[in-house]
This record gives sequence, C-alpha cells and structure tokens, in this order.
Amino acid sequence: MNKQKNDFPISEVIASGITLAIVSVSYFDQKALTAIILLFAMFFWVFLPLFFYTLFSLIDTLFLRKRARKILLPIHFLIALFLVSHILPSTRLPSNKCGAEEMVAYYDKHEPEFQELKSYIYTILPDSCAFHIEFENGKMSICHVYNPRSNPKWNNNWNEDAAAKGDSLLLTIGINPNIRETLRQKLKKLCCISVDALPSSVSVGYKRILLGKYDFLLFRNPLSPEEIEDIKNDYTRIYYRDNVALEYGSGAVGSMGFPGKEEYEKNAAGRIP
Repeated sequence: MNKQKNDFPISEVIASGITLAIVSVSYFDQKALTAIILLFAMFFWVFLPLFFYTLFSLIDTLFLRKRARKILLPIHFLIALFLVSHILPSTRLPSNKCGAEEMVAYYDKHEPEFQELKSYIYTILPDSCAFHIEFENGKMSICHVYNPRSNPKWNNNWNEDAAAKGDSLLLTIGINPNIRETLRQKLKKLCCISVDALPSSVSVGYKRILLGKYDFLLFRNPLSPEEIEDIKNDYTRIYYRDNVALEYGSGAVGSMGFPGKEEYEKNAAGRIP
C-alpha cells in the first residue's frame, strides 16, 4: 500500500498541471499570453526547469507502464494540443490572428464608418492637440492627452488611472464624458479598440495580438507621392489606397516590422491590371 502511494507521481502532476494551465490560459486570453511572455523573459530560470520537468514526465509516462501514471496521459495530451495550436497559426482562434489581407477586406466593408469616425474626431479635436484612448470591457484602459497650451509633454495614464482620471484629462482638450461615450460607441460599432487622434491623422486600433497592435491609419489630408513613398519604405506601415495605410506597433519583443508586409505588397502588385 505504501509502495503504491510512493509510486503516485504527485510532483509531476503538479508540474504538468501548472504547465497545462499556462498554455491553455495563454491560448484563449491574449493579455495572459503577453504577461506570460514577459514573465518567461524575466524568470526563465523558473519556467525552463518546469517545462523540462514536464517533458521528462511525458517521456517517463510513455515508457513506464505503471497504473498510477495513467492520470498524466490526458494532461500531457492537452498540453501537446495547446502547444501545437500556439505554433501553427491556422489552428489559432480567429481573434488571435491578423494580417494585411484581413485588414483591407475589413476596411472595404466598413469604409463609411471609418471615414465618419475620422470626420467626427476632427470636429472635436482642438488645433495642435492630440489624444489616445483605448477601451477594455467598456472602460478606458489607456488615456493619453497632449495639450501644448497647458503642458508641453503628453499626460499619460494606464489601467485604473485611465478609468479614474481619463475624463478629467480629456476635459483639458474639450472632450467631455458625452463625447468620450460617443467615441466608445463608434469604436464598438466598428469592433475596434482605440483611437489615436493627431492633427495630421487618426489611428484606429483594430486588434492586439500578443505584444503587437494593428491599426488603420487614416490621414486627414490627401497624401503626396513623396508621402506615399515614405509609407511604402516604412517597415511598420503598408500603404493601401487613397489616404489610408495599415500600421503595426510591436511590443518589447518580437518582430518590429509589419508581419507579412513583403508578401502582401508582392500579391497586391500582382493584382494591379
């Protein structure tokens, strides 16, 4: 009886369970995956032994035919399933994927709403001022305001500070809670997450994938040939048409350029008659 207890792989069950929790939560929740990537980078000496121990447990389970170890088989199967889903883009959830082809198709479908949002922003944005707001679960999670008449620097707030102080910050450039709510509703209608309003352009946040963010960049005035060429030479941007470009902002790690830019531009050039 005591021998059976000693044979039960309690430490391997715990290690495998933690690994399963990490890979499953990070698959369904982008913020969790972002946090895990940052934690792994900072505490790799903790995570690497955990994953190696789980790998050892898998090999041990496959080759040792002990009844007590059978509990580990479904855990290892699920870990492998989620890892494959992370590695192969085609298996990921639709919300966890993005690319230029998807974005231009989405813009074409909702162009009137995007242009109406841009026009609305320039009716409320004072000269020389700027703001960036992002919403999460109906509340502001980011609020940055720039008003050179009162402060030569950006006033930045994130998370709880953005929700609590955002309205008072926006009031410094004449955006009251009713206007902020109108912006939120317009973004919600477009299934977008943020607005970055500058005197020359409006960036509409489309998706956050891992540490990166995809935006529609809507310019206020017609672009000159030189400006279009500058966008084409910018590895973070893709020129689409008229006064519209796509933009990718990377996080602390990963590719700095717009993923798939070269392939998209090559395919787009081939479609031009």
